[in-house]
Amino acid sequence: MDWLAGFVGRHTWPNNWVLFQTVVEEFLASVGGPYHESEILRGLETMEQWYLGNGWYTDGADRRVDHYNAWAFHFYPLLWTRIAETGDRADLAVALKDTYRARLRFFLTDYVHLVGGDGAPMHQGRSLTYRFAASVPFWMGELFDCSPLRPGVSRRAASGMLRYFAGHSVPDGRGLLTSGWHRSSCRRPRSTRARHPPTGRPRPSAASSCPAPTRRGRPPKNRCRSRRATG
Repeated sequence: MDWLAGFVGRHTWPNNWVLFQTVVEEFLASVGGPYHESEILRGLETMEQWYLGNGWYTDGADRRVDHYNAWAFHFYPLLWTRIAETGDRADLAVALKDTYRARLRFFLTDYVHLVGGDGAPMHQGRSLTYRFAASVPFWMGELFDCSPLRPGVSRRAASGMLRYFAGHSVPDGRGLLTSGWHRSSCRRPRSTRARHPPTGRPRPSAASSCPAPTRRGRPPKNRCRSRRATG
C-alpha cells in the first residue's frame, strides 16, 4: 500500500496513464489507504475529452488511435467501476458502467475485423510489443456481458492471438516475454521509454474472471442493449 500511495498528489503524462492513477487511488480508497477523490475523477473526466464516438478514443490530444483503445481505454475504466461500485463513488460507478459497456460493444463491432485469419492483431500503432494484450477487449466484453459477438467468435479471436504468438517463439525458450513482435527485438518502435514493456501483457488474465458458460455458451445475464454510445 505504501508503494502505491506514491501516486497520490502526483500528475501523470496526459494520455492513458491518467487512468493508472484513477484505478490505483480507487483501490487505495477501497482498502482504507490514502487517496484524493479529485485525482480519481480527473482521469475519468480527462478521458471524456478524447472520446471520438462509436467506441473509439484518441490517446491524448494528438489523435493517436491504435491498440491503446483495446488494452487501456476499454480495460481500465470498466476495471475502475468494479472496484468503485461498493464504495463512496458507487452511484457514479453504476452510471458510468452502462456508458462504458455500451462503448465497448460499439468498439468490438469494429475491432473484431482487425484480427487476421492467422490470429494476428493488426500490426499498426505503438507498443506492439504488448502483443496478445490486444485480446483484452474480447474478454472484457464477456466479463461485463456487453459483447455484440457470439461467444465462440470472442474465444476464437482471443485464443487465435495467443496461438499466433505462441507459434512465433513467444514466450522465448526461457519462458520469458521479451520486447519485440515475433522474437526479441530492440528495434520494435515504442513511444515510451519504459524498460519493461512485457508488464503490459498480463492484462489478458481478465479471461480468468469470466463466468462459466451455460449450455448455449453464455452466462444467463442481461445483455447490453444500448444502441448508442455517445456517453
